[in-house]
Amino acid sequence: MLLSDSRVPIQLQPQLRTTVRAFIQQGDQLLMVQKYSPEKGVYFGLPGGEQEADESLEQAVVRECKEELSAKVNIGPMLWVADYYRKRSGCKDVYRHIIDHVFQCELKGNYTPKNGPEPDRHQQSVVWVPIDALHDVYLAEPYLLERLANISAAPSAYVGAFHDDPNS
Repeated sequence: MLLSDSRVPIQLQPQLRTTVRAFIQQGDQLLMVQKYSPEKGVYFGLPGGEQEADESLEQAVVRECKEELSAKVNIGPMLWVADYYRKRSGCKDVYRHIIDHVFQCELKGNYTPKNGPEPDRHQQSVVWVPIDALHDVYLAEPYLLERLANISAAPSAYVGAFHDDPNS
């Protein structure tokens, strides 16, 4: 859900988190990580995670793809940047400010979806999800559907500030 200029969640966790995501598309399918948590149930997200202090954004994408997907990727252009306010699990009205950097990526060589050697703690599997089925699943990145509808827009676009609280 897009935030208006005047609406930012009141209680923010003090640390800003810089993250990277890999947008890997083959035909009409998107490579996604299937996750599970007791609060959310089954949900899907783009592969990726937090940038470490000693690496570039591109290096972070390569590392995250190795860890979560056991895949080597070629990094393409940055597709978009989004401010994202994610509600903290078990914390009423406390949000974490995340800056998502999403890069277009291509898989190197033949790839069969599988968990990598260091999957995300909620990660269950890696799957190809048909893009037209994304409306039917719970997404970790709530702005993804809107962004896919505008994917032909200029790359490296700042797409705004979003939050994941359906009740506000």
